Amino acid sequence: MELPVAPQQHQPDAATLVRAIRRADVILARTAAEETELSGATAYTNPARPGVHMANFAAEVRVPEGQTPQQVVDEVEEHFQHQGVLCHALVANDSAWSPALVQTLEARGYVRSGACDVCLLGRYVPPTIPLPPIQIIPARSLYPQLREFHRRAAREQEDADETLAEQLTQTRIDHLDEPRLEVFCGRIDQAIAGLVAIVTLGNIGVIDDVYTAPAFRGRGVATRLLDYAIDHCARAMFQSVILEVRQSDAPARRLYESLGFCAVASHHKYVRG
Repeated sequence: MELPVAPQQHQPDAATLVRAIRRADVILARTAAEETELSGATAYTNPARPGVHMANFAAEVRVPEGQTPQQVVDEVEEHFQHQGVLCHALVANDSAWSPALVQTLEARGYVRSGACDVCLLGRYVPPTIPLPPIQIIPARSLYPQLREFHRRAAREQEDADETLAEQLTQTRIDHLDEPRLEVFCGRIDQAIAGLVAIVTLGNIGVIDDVYTAPAFRGRGVATRLLDYAIDHCARAMFQSVILEVRQSDAPARRLYESLGFCAVASHHKYVRG
């Protein structure tokens, strides 16, 4: 199998692919948070889930003509204070932050998060390792089992207490209301071993999440799920398939590169210090 599989006139540039990754985050945020347009940002808030970063952040942060960076940050902070939640992260409107806005954010105590790479699938390289027999089915058919899977993942990934784990779980379940999201679960012996999520953005497929439960790691589950996701993208005739990986996550990077993904851009956000 080769990708791209659809005729294409040009390859999206790096800035377009970064915007696609950020757009996927916004699409999912809308299922679990209230969206408010500010003059210099778009705010997403959910006071009922104050600890959930993906439901309390500011996107498309920019400095409109006639305003200063200080005024933009003031407006963002005042809005979140009025909602009674913290703004856990700020994401730039452009692929790069303006120096003046960076200076303002750092003066307010925000810090630059670890950089993430946007990886584009070039020529797909099929896995060479033996893959485990897995039953792969749509997540929407597994609601009760999926809830418990997400709860355990929240405790393992986020070191969350019971309250935060429930908030994170409900947020993940809310994401399933978005029709442009497809989530596939891999089951072994009737237990969910892992999942992979794909967001459709026009002719771009964004692989949004790949996760393997601790008890099933080291058995090729993530590789099998990615293989399935890439095949799904090929059948959907996407011209580009992308995903995001933290630059510090060496094991994930090796896996993605082994399948034909290559880093084409990087970006970062500002978070609470």
